[in-house]
Amino acid sequence: MTIPDQVREVLGWLQTGEVVGIDIDDDEVRIRPHSKSIREVDWDRLWAGLKRCRSFKSRSKQMPLSEFIIQDREKHRL
Repeated sequence: MTIPDQVREVLGWLQTGEVVGIDIDDDEVRIRPHSKSIREVDWDRLWAGLKRCRSFKSRSKQMPLSEFIIQDREKHRL
């Protein structure tokens, strides 16, 4: 979503690339700061978890679980 520079300047907290929350209430749309900013992500923990998930093997074909899921989804495409 592109928010004009003039609006961002008035708000002060809104920067380019900022994550926002959007509330819709009746005929109003409110943009507010997102409660958990992307800057709060523990990237080391995230990457360690991804590495661990990718290491799982499927039981039947001895391939990485992520590859099994991709192949399974491809089989079920419309």
